[in-house]
Amino acid sequence: MSRIVIMEVAMKEELPELYDIYFGGKVLFHYEEEIPFLVVGTTSNIVADRALQRSTSTVLSSIYEQDFLNCSFGGRPNRGAHNVLATLNETISGKKVSWVLEADLKNFFGTLDHDWVIKFVQHRVGDPRIISLIKRWLKAGVMEGNEVQISETGTPQGGSISVLLSNIYLHYVLDLWFEKAIKL
Repeated sequence: MSRIVIMEVAMKEELPELYDIYFGGKVLFHYEEEIPFLVVGTTSNIVADRALQRSTSTVLSSIYEQDFLNCSFGGRPNRGAHNVLATLNETISGKKVSWVLEADLKNFFGTLDHDWVIKFVQHRVGDPRIISLIKRWLKAGVMEGNEVQISETGTPQGGSISVLLSNIYLHYVLDLWFEKAIKL
């Protein structure tokens, strides 16, 4: 039995009301003190949504971690700024280096193309229920005042799944391109 099926079975048994919401309901986010929360009725659903995003992220991370390149550090388990500096030091010490590139992508989390994120996830994940769940998270609106603003681009603000989806996107769009086209 795959991890995703186990996660779904566990969710159906432990959180049947959340299971019904995700596989047959409507999901919305709203701001409360600048932090987005899922609005489906109760605070326990908000916590459950966070738990479901974290669980999904953990399962998908185990799938994608083996694909991510060693040059990718952001938001990955056991990798951080100190690892970047150690790798940079190891790479350039004792060698003639002409340049070092550092990039900061402006509004990256807010501008990811949903269609491409889904295509990249589908490349490794074939379960249509997980794809549907991710689509719902990506398309969930943001409640500003009394109006719902539907998300056309970007990842869920503050969502546990956002960093992983962003890393998947970067893996295909930037890391593999750099590895194949630039770094010869």
